Amino acid sequence: MVKAVKMIYFNQVIFKVKMYISQKRGTSLLEVMLVIVLLGILTSIVYPKMGGNREYYMLESTARNLAVHMRRAQSHAITASQRTQVAFFTNFYYVELSGEREWITIPEKINIVYNNFPEQFNIRTLSFNNLGAPNKGGRIAFENEKGDRLYVIVTPVTGRVRIGSEAP
Repeated sequence: MVKAVKMIYFNQVIFKVKMYISQKRGTSLLEVMLVIVLLGILTSIVYPKMGGNREYYMLESTARNLAVHMRRAQSHAITASQRTQVAFFTNFYYVELSGEREWITIPEKINIVYNNFPEQFNIRTLSFNNLGAPNKGGRIAFENEKGDRLYVIVTPVTGRVRIGSEAP
């Protein structure tokens, strides 16, 4: 009995809602303006968070690419049992594997602000011997236009390549 009463009441509510919806013909100008204002507020909150990190992501991508190229040079030195190197210039670097050089350009908005790898013929160079050990450990710092910095660090002896946000 109680279920039947609840079901009748529920059906009446549904009927009233359907009647209300069918009587309403369209949206008012006030409703449209309210939706546009809410979308504008949401956009103004979300957009700076998405666009503001683009410079940092470019910096992070540059540092990761260099770390990958360093690890690749180290791995190739071990597998090919020969010396490999990564040489740094102002806005590009190259990776030399088995005598072939691959040139990589650093994005325009990213700068090398510090490099303490040893110089060979006035060129800062990191090289790995046939065991994968670096000629010397060191770090290179990339900086974006906002002043954010990331370091690619090579540990002496072991040749561990890592990325850090603080200088070691």
